[in-house]
Amino acid sequence: MKLAEVFALVVPEDRGVGFRAYDGSASGPPDASVVLDVRAPRAVEFVAASPSQLGLARAYVTGDLEIIGDPYEAMMRLYPPVKPHFSLAEKARLVRQFLPSALKRPAPPAQERKLNGSRHSKGRDADAIHHHYDVSNQFYRWVLG
Repeated sequence: MKLAEVFALVVPEDRGVGFRAYDGSASGPPDASVVLDVRAPRAVEFVAASPSQLGLARAYVTGDLEIIGDPYEAMMRLYPPVKPHFSLAEKARLVRQFLPSALKRPAPPAQERKLNGSRHSKGRDADAIHHHYDVSNQFYRWVLG
């Protein structure tokens, strides 16, 4: 099963999102204003291991997934996700094809901050805030203009 076939099962064409993959497959409307371009197998591993916005974000940050068009528009069109109704044969085929990717669990991208401590403890939350917001004025000039 090509990746575009799976995408077409999960994301209806009326969402207006195009799809291209490294395996040569494509789906979605030809005039889509946003296109997901899966460039490497690791993108599939990220999404299979974390089938949510986190998996997509990890694939995007590493460059294994390119979003052509407005990324915010892409997320709005992809979410909330559609709960597909797969036949038993489709489920078996998907499990055979993607279970190895889901079990592989690629390491988070280097850009992702690894936090220590208990979730939502004062120290861990302070570290997260420091990582995200204590950046140079130059950074804010780049981002805000």
